[in-house]
Amino acid sequence: MIRSRHVLTALCGVGLSVAAALPAAAGPVPVALPSVRPFSGYECYLACASPAQLRTTTPTVLLGLTGPAGRELGAQIEVRTAGKKSTTVVTGDLAPLPVPREVDWRVPESALTGGATYQWRARAYDAQGRHSGWTPWQLLTVDTDRPQPVSVWSEQYPERQWGAVLGTPGEFTFTTASADTAAFFWDLDYGSNTVTPAGGTGERTATVQLTPPKDGVRVVNVQAIDPAGNVSDTTRYQFWVSPPPLRYAYWRLDETGGSTAADSGTMSADATLSGGAAFGTGYVDGSGGVVFGAPGAVTTAGPVLDPAGSFTVQAWVNPASLDGNRTVLSQEGADGTGFKLYYDAGVGAWCFGVVDEAGGAPTTACASGAMPPTVGEWRELAASYDAITAQLTVYVGGGWDCGGEQSTVTRTTATAATGPFTLGRAAGGESWLGMIDDVYARQRTLSSASICQHALQ
Repeated sequence: MIRSRHVLTALCGVGLSVAAALPAAAGPVPVALPSVRPFSGYECYLACASPAQLRTTTPTVLLGLTGPAGRELGAQIEVRTAGKKSTTVVTGDLAPLPVPREVDWRVPESALTGGATYQWRARAYDAQGRHSGWTPWQLLTVDTDRPQPVSVWSEQYPERQWGAVLGTPGEFTFTTASADTAAFFWDLDYGSNTVTPAGGTGERTATVQLTPPKDGVRVVNVQAIDPAGNVSDTTRYQFWVSPPPLRYAYWRLDETGGSTAADSGTMSADATLSGGAAFGTGYVDGSGGVVFGAPGAVTTAGPVLDPAGSFTVQAWVNPASLDGNRTVLSQEGADGTGFKLYYDAGVGAWCFGVVDEAGGAPTTACASGAMPPTVGEWRELAASYDAITAQLTVYVGGGWDCGGEQSTVTRTTATAATGPFTLGRAAGGESWLGMIDDVYARQRTLSSASICQHALQ
């Protein structure tokens, strides 16, 4: 939560500046009236200048003293109780020193008490005992009472219960009984602070919207802060984000004949072999795969993934030719939109590309580095899209967690690729030549650790 006073300093209001000189007169040079600086953000939050609200009984008064070069000026400060029957509480005297300069004077311990309002003023004087006039009275109130703790409520994500599915926006309402609460400081999972103004009368409230970026146990930390800068104890609101339903297609490609590749997952997305695609040798000894000896395809009857949501695709591949662009898998739309995992001959790398509008340029992540594509070599490829962060990532050899490669780019829009899911070809051709085995299509983003584990089989 509030880990540094610099947060409060940055939010301090613009203070009062009083700078005037006594009227010119014959005789000695008059002494200029001090300029009054606002209190420091270490001592206040919203009101740092008169009328100031401070959270300390020992604030520091800041003054600016000006005069001809080489002149020496000091300052006298008087603090009194506020009201008609005002009485002096404490005074201060700062000895003359060369000007211009800023001076500060700290109110001594036990002079002020919490809950009380005071007025103070200052004047400058020189080494000859000549004084300026007094500054106008400056008001300050000492408030050392901390706000009451905050209660948190969310309909979508109830406390310590399984709530909405990952990707669902949630509303979180903060409430405190302290009527002087100015704002709420809060964070998700101990991240950076967000400041949300408080509203209402009596009880103070605020409602914030957030979409948890991960499933599982999450926590919102929140504090109330008053105009003086006092903060409540931290409320830690734990909630549980439900994982997406287990929706995936898995083509083992272990069939020994025929033209149907069965889906062993939950989507019932069997695929049909055509053209130069035929069952043959796979990645694991003794198992099957699909061999593309000539241009062909393995195609489902309809779309498998909703590319507007989070998804991950994975496959083992062994290229027989890299003399042009070669598509491992794709899902295309009728208008040319869609995504594909492919070899890009122009950059010599495995790439994951998404086209988000008809005729538009693709958003592409390419893993070009220490593991270049090689003819006759098996390689595990994966690609994912995270709908919450809008990031596309391509993985080669399990990614960085496995000593492989990966690359991430940000996607700006979401495609509506409603065409069939296809192995070995994209809508524009780019046919695959070689072998493909063990293909997954998941309607969720896998962690980098899970992708690495798949590559280790």
